[in-house]
Amino acid sequence: MKANKVIFSLCIMLYALSSSAYDALIDGIYYNLSGSEATVTNKDNNNNPYSGAVVIPSTVTYNGSTYRVTAIGSYAFRECKSLTSISIPSSVRTISDHAFLYCEGLTDLVIPDGVESIGEYAFEGLKDLQSAKLPTSIKTFGRSIFNNSTGTVYVKCNIPDVDWYYSGAFNGSKFGKVVIEEGVESIGKHAFQDCSSITTLTLPSTLKSIGEEAFCNCSGFTELTLGSNIETFGNKAFYGCGGVVYLNCNLPDTNDGVFRDSKITRLIVGNGVTSLGQRSFSFSSMLSSVTFPSSLKTIGSYAFEWCKSLPSITIPSSVRTISDHAFLCCEGLTDLVIPEGVESIGEYAFEGLKNLQSAKLPSSIKTFGRSIFNNSTGTVYVKCNIPDAEWYYSGAFNGSKFSKVVI
Repeated sequence: MKANKVIFSLCIMLYALSSSAYDALIDGIYYNLSGSEATVTNKDNNNNPYSGAVVIPSTVTYNGSTYRVTAIGSYAFRECKSLTSISIPSSVRTISDHAFLYCEGLTDLVIPDGVESIGEYAFEGLKDLQSAKLPTSIKTFGRSIFNNSTGTVYVKCNIPDVDWYYSGAFNGSKFGKVVIEEGVESIGKHAFQDCSSITTLTLPSTLKSIGEEAFCNCSGFTELTLGSNIETFGNKAFYGCGGVVYLNCNLPDTNDGVFRDSKITRLIVGNGVTSLGQRSFSFSSMLSSVTFPSSLKTIGSYAFEWCKSLPSITIPSSVRTISDHAFLCCEGLTDLVIPEGVESIGEYAFEGLKNLQSAKLPSSIKTFGRSIFNNSTGTVYVKCNIPDAEWYYSGAFNGSKFSKVVI
């Protein structure tokens, strides 16, 4: 029995030691000290007294030794709801997981150049945040660093890829506006996934790469402009996004499309764009207006499949290739004019246009895939020679439901 009491007393002592989370208290701020460096921490696991305006110094002196402040520890300012502002020195390299969790009084946040790593959920639950600024120096993000935090974020750094779904740096944030600043070249996988509160996204002219599902399900966009220097898109980069899209760059072939299943209503493709790749806007069922430029040459496979709200399209004479299934089941199309200049139409390119009344094909077409109007209706006017097909059921108009054909 006596032995049990001793063990119990030791456990109490160990708990007391473990809950005392600091080595030094200097000018109202708690620190852990190691070597020549100091990490900002809290008083203990159950008591975090920071409030008002806190200014973290770049160096501190304790017992005659000077320490450089290089980190803000995990949970250091957890639930400091009376904290109104925080000044972080450029000496800090790391802001750890949950460091400012539920610091609801913070309204403006400036992360200084010098910070290289921000841990997961570091600024979660800042419900009154109006502005957050991130510097060029950041190299590593944990997931959901601003989960359930509001306001506008200004980002000066490249955002790296993450390895799995729902682990993006800004996943779960409630930002209304996102400004990616000039100098940024890449936005990694899943970076802003499921940030449906974003209504305004500003991208820089320096941007070259947008990763897989980077803005997946950002359905609150009112408009989006993509610059001419973007070279690489990941699968479903803008899956489920809404608004009006001003596209000034080519879209590559991807397995699942850049804007697949988007909620965009209008697409304006800028002059200089030459190619819209595979599945670019497939299943964008709310798309009702498309403007193509005179520079466009290729419309990729399945590029507009199942865009069933699209009532009409004007294809420019610069287009040479309309690829397989390009306008599959665009049921809203009633009149279709393929201009002089188009040389190739892929198989099933206009399949399932069940409300089509008229289709006109120019003399310039040299190559047809099979069944280009499979299950499509109306009258077709053909000005071109129709080449031989290589096998049974592979004719250019096999399977069409035309009631009238005019050669």
